[in-house]
Amino acid sequence: MKEIIAIDIILDTETVDFFGPANETSPQQLKGKIRVLLNKPLKLKYVVLKLNGTNRFLPTSLGTLHHQYSNIPEEVSVTTVYNTIQCLPAPRVLAQGVTDFPFEMQLAGDSPPSFENAMGYLQYKLTAVIAPAALLGKSERFRKTFPVRRFTVPGFRTLSLAKQRTLYEGKREGVVKYRFDVAKIVCVEQGSVAFSGIMWPINGHELPTEVTVLLEEVGVC
Repeated sequence: MKEIIAIDIILDTETVDFFGPANETSPQQLKGKIRVLLNKPLKLKYVVLKLNGTNRFLPTSLGTLHHQYSNIPEEVSVTTVYNTIQCLPAPRVLAQGVTDFPFEMQLAGDSPPSFENAMGYLQYKLTAVIAPAALLGKSERFRKTFPVRRFTVPGFRTLSLAKQRTLYEGKREGVVKYRFDVAKIVCVEQGSVAFSGIMWPINGHELPTEVTVLLEEVGVC
């Protein structure tokens, strides 16, 4: 029986958005976690995350022009972006159940946006490699693609950031469950911020009388 039931890559955001002209000095942070589900304890040798940006051109899409030149291959593939990080500092035994490995890596600010059409595509992909420590253990891989977008329309940055929201869910054991929809980023131009939420009391406890929201300034839109 295989110890590894499932592997998943969970990103904090489903897309990576760049704003303005390409600028290699303004990278974006790609954050998330690798989730491993085991049916029994397993010692791992390493957990590696690889980032690939692959540009593929299909000359066959040129039709008759392609057939005039027999030396042109059926397809041309070039890796334009590559990065790899180690998510497990040293070999360790994972317990049965779910284990998360948080990660953070940079995507260069001059990375081209994803695209796909009849002539080819540019695709970004994350690959998680899980290697058991056993001598004959076989590495397991999980791949996930994600879109990269670039917006150059003036004013779109503020509009787009203002619409980025996230859902926080949790509970205080035996007291209350909660779910809040909040803005991930608040731009100065907005002037105000609004959020909504629901709380459910547990075991007859009273609801909290106050909810505190922490706004941390990390940059200016």
